[in-house]
Amino acid sequence: MYLCLAGIFLFNLVVAGVWTFIGGYLTSLNVELSVVYNVLGSSSMVGILGAGTSILFSKKVNFVIVTCFIFLIASVLAMYMNINVLLVIVSCYAFKYIWTLILPFTMSIAAEYEVDGNTMNLVSLSLGLGIALGPMLSGMFIERVSFSSMFLFNLIMLIISMAIIMKIIFKSSKNK
Repeated sequence: MYLCLAGIFLFNLVVAGVWTFIGGYLTSLNVELSVVYNVLGSSSMVGILGAGTSILFSKKVNFVIVTCFIFLIASVLAMYMNINVLLVIVSCYAFKYIWTLILPFTMSIAAEYEVDGNTMNLVSLSLGLGIALGPMLSGMFIERVSFSSMFLFNLIMLIISMAIIMKIIFKSSKNK
């Protein structure tokens, strides 16, 4: 169970850490402020679409989690590599869509450990800690080093989160 909590914590650490500074990152790439606002606003609509799409995949949880993690890693990698501003903007949309699509599935992993309500309390705590500490750590990386270091840190944390969650879901599917 604690491994599951660590995976959820790291996932939310990355999501909050990256998303908090997307606007600042786009601005640092000399994207016009009006475009940044449009990207942030319209990506919220894309996020709603991602959350709604998760309903369609409720029977293929393992496939969705693996695929979403791969695309989430690809989007953070695209932001880190910063090859092209348009690619970075597209990766922002992909990041928002996939994050909201995969979130319910990451939470459902912990449901297997639920017996008396305490597990979900711990899940909420790890989620909240990730959301609180993600922007703080990412901000420290940006302030002290660069946006690239922030993306690299979050990329590493995302890969660790994926490894933890993959271990849990494949172990539980093997036991069924």
